Amino acid sequence: MLQPGFWETKNLLDRVRIPAGKLSLAWIGSAVVLTQSIYPALADDRPFVPVRTLTSWYTDRRPIDVEIVASSGIANEINFIEPRQSLKLRLERAYLDDIGWNAKPAHSSAAISFDTVTGLPRSLFVAPPQQVEERGDNIVPLTHEESVRRTLNLRIDGHSSARTLRATSEKLDRCRGVQEGDGLFRFAGNASGYCRLADARPRSTHYVAVLAGGESIKLTCNDLPIGCRMSFPFESFAPVVGFHRSRLSEWRKIIETATAFLNSKKYRQQENGANGE
Repeated sequence: MLQPGFWETKNLLDRVRIPAGKLSLAWIGSAVVLTQSIYPALADDRPFVPVRTLTSWYTDRRPIDVEIVASSGIANEINFIEPRQSLKLRLERAYLDDIGWNAKPAHSSAAISFDTVTGLPRSLFVAPPQQVEERGDNIVPLTHEESVRRTLNLRIDGHSSARTLRATSEKLDRCRGVQEGDGLFRFAGNASGYCRLADARPRSTHYVAVLAGGESIKLTCNDLPIGCRMSFPFESFAPVVGFHRSRLSEWRKIIETATAFLNSKKYRQQENGANGE
């Protein structure tokens, strides 16, 4: 019996009760579409102070600031782009698996993982319950199989740009093979040129996925637990999102979910015109 004020999803994998005020659901068959309201923003008056290393426990739910700065160049000549282009995030430390930062050669990155049913950090569902601060979220531990099917991994690297991603679209169009789903084509490798190079990794299946705007991106799946990966444009960056192979047919929804998550974690004062520095 659910307590008043909680939703229960109908997917057999979903064993978490979610406060009704934090979730909007739209049913498409047996699938659940999560809207941006599942991802609450952390807006406050504190100045933006980005961390460069992770120093607290992996289930720490206190908010921290993360900055990804666009960079260009090769090898030891990689520099941050001027004028500075950055993505500023404020989110609970528990979302973060890793942060990378180096001034010269320039490097900035962040690895994030979250549960797509609740929008909460994945770490809260796999850690021992005594190490988790629920904050009213009523978090129920998940098995490994449940967790990997519900998790999205995000990696944002300052050296991966949306501009470069779009520049490869025309080349990828040459590699379209048999269509296997909505905008999803099997990668057709050949003996020479771009398609041969992109199809070289063993034990992987490659696809060409066509975005709503017509741009093509590469999607690769292997037999790892979260073994499907694709880059997608977000502002001036090209984050990589990883997901379980069973969700391959939902690839468009995966991008929508990842985009909604990142938008919700953007530093709010940045949007209001303050630079926070």
